[in-house]
Amino acid sequence: PDPSDLPSVRDSLGVSAEVPPAVEANGAAPAESDSLEEEMELTPADVPAYRDLLVEFAKVIDWENVDQLLEDQSLIIDEIEVSFLYEGEQDFGYVAIFSELGSPAEGASQDIFRVLLEANWLWIGTGGATLSLEPDTDQVVLAERLPISVLDGAAFAAFLDNFVARALAIQSILRGEQPRETERPQV
Repeated sequence: PDPSDLPSVRDSLGVSAEVPPAVEANGAAPAESDSLEEEMELTPADVPAYRDLLVEFAKVIDWENVDQLLEDQSLIIDEIEVSFLYEGEQDFGYVAIFSELGSPAEGASQDIFRVLLEANWLWIGTGGATLSLEPDTDQVVLAERLPISVLDGAAFAAFLDNFVARALAIQSILRGEQPRETERPQV
């Protein structure tokens, strides 16, 4: 987990322990430019390979408003909002893909949470993605990261199609319905 997330997780579990600040291998505090927040703020304009991927993806899906895609870094596919962002350095990184899928129905049984946790086990039931609960909103989030080096526009389109199928299946579980069968991703 991200170290900055630990205090809220610990608080929700009733654990009161200080999380030590990040420390470089030499014992010094990391420089401001090394912060995770700054890495995650890279935009398509900052990383040519990421920009090129999104432009090529837009061509594959015949998306006309490329500038809006580059700005928003999200699309709605089959009523699922899929967001993506670049994580990493200029020369090596990942495309993170994620969707908030909703909250379990009021009074949802523990069976729903058990099914979601079992799906998350070793990423088998999620096709390689992870499931989490956004602490501030209680939204179930499906997320996955792929090395940008393995993606082109067509592969990204195929991946997103499969990602949305998995997201729809998980939404069915959240509603207490039987999910439809989905294939494991082949990226």
